[in-house]
Amino acid sequence: MKFCAGATVTPEARPIEPQLIKFEKKIEAGAEFFQTQAVYDLDNFRRFMEFARRFPVKILAGIVLLASAKMAKYMTENVPGIFVPQNLIDELASAPKVGCKERHRDCRKDDPGAETGRRL
Repeated sequence: MKFCAGATVTPEARPIEPQLIKFEKKIEAGAEFFQTQAVYDLDNFRRFMEFARRFPVKILAGIVLLASAKMAKYMTENVPGIFVPQNLIDELASAPKVGCKERHRDCRKDDPGAETGRRL
């Protein structure tokens, strides 16, 4: 059995530069893969990946499906390292409400939350 050394990285940190320095130090210390915090801003993530691709490590992008605008706002304001762009919060706020029974079904084509998740 082979184990791989992993570490965490926060590509949505502001400013990002301290994270990039820590990222390199973790690689020097032996990290072979990284798990990110939940990623919602794809432009930030692309910029991070442009930097990360220079190194021989794997990146596992964190995904947390957002059930509501309230949840997205809470994550942005209270969970360190997570940034949900305002346009995504607004999109969730304007989505039609789905009842409890509907929410627990398989993702449907007309479910706006599922559509947002598929897009990300």
